[in-house]
Amino acid sequence: MKQGVTIPALALGLAVSSAHAEAGDELTLIVSRGDDSATYYLSMPADEITPILATDPALLFSEDGRVPIDQFRLAGSFDLADDLFANITGSINETAFEFEAMSMMVHPTETPLPFAAPWDAYTAISVCSVDYGSDQLVPGALQIYYGGFTDQVAGDAPMKIHFPQTGRDARQIVIHSYENGRLVGTDVETLADGGTLVIETSGKVPLPAWLTSVGFWVGLIGILLGTFAVLRLRGVSTKTNSVTT
Repeated sequence: MKQGVTIPALALGLAVSSAHAEAGDELTLIVSRGDDSATYYLSMPADEITPILATDPALLFSEDGRVPIDQFRLAGSFDLADDLFANITGSINETAFEFEAMSMMVHPTETPLPFAAPWDAYTAISVCSVDYGSDQLVPGALQIYYGGFTDQVAGDAPMKIHFPQTGRDARQIVIHSYENGRLVGTDVETLADGGTLVIETSGKVPLPAWLTSVGFWVGLIGILLGTFAVLRLRGVSTKTNSVTT
């Protein structure tokens, strides 16, 4: 990942976001990093479970080759997501860790969801209110949306996301990187078989918490309005006294 947002990177980010924000049937990664935690969201075709995740599609699909959507909705997806994405791991400063699943959902590829920012991803992994036709519950017609969480962060140290080796060909992956809710980079990279994605930090010092507080700005605006009102009243009073004398 490139550090910071240069003009070429910004142009690339706008182009990629426009082209891929609602694109299904592809690999897209969103990394959202804070001061004490990090989340990664992955959008991927459901027929790529074995090549990308090195897990068994039978975890998601029943014997008839379809997602048992009613059972999926009732049982939830936390345990299933942990099992399905168990082979994607992370590391920081050579310390390995496993991601904890937040949620996972499937949506038809013919109606792709926005997927370029953390708030897009959170919606995609949380909402399951679509009516599916039987022909939309098969691997080739579904996109998987997943979110994984870790509290293993260490300052500006890069975070590595490791993918399993399965014998597949290389894949192109779109990566959107966020820090404290701010987009810091968008890239298109090649994910080799068994490859590792290195998510660099921007190296920029985040704004102080008080400066991003809504209460601070509301208070400041109140003080400014109050000061303006006092000055205006003084001005009117001065004019009145001048007229009287």
